[in-house]
Amino acid sequence: MCHTCYEKKNGDTQKKKNENEIKLSTGNVTEPDSLDKLNEIIENAGENPVIIDLFASWCGPCVNFKPKFEQLAKDFKDKAIFIKIDGDKNKWASGKLD
Repeated sequence: MCHTCYEKKNGDTQKKKNENEIKLSTGNVTEPDSLDKLNEIIENAGENPVIIDLFASWCGPCVNFKPKFEQLAKDFKDKAIFIKIDGDKNKWASGKLD
């Protein structure tokens, strides 16, 4: 079941629980919730490249890309920093990362 279908079926309470589970299972992907936190991550990255996935849970290609992105984060955890930002939940990212 895709993210969007899961959210519609289980409502906001279950959605919050599921988001926490996703964060725990994808420990190699950082999800900043503000521009300050994003800038801090980038500033502390040193020589490591920072790869950002700006996504939307309703976007089919974004949903399809999610497992690939998470696998890349696991494969390159010591060589790059992987960041995911939900554009719908984090309006601060709009226009900043276009």
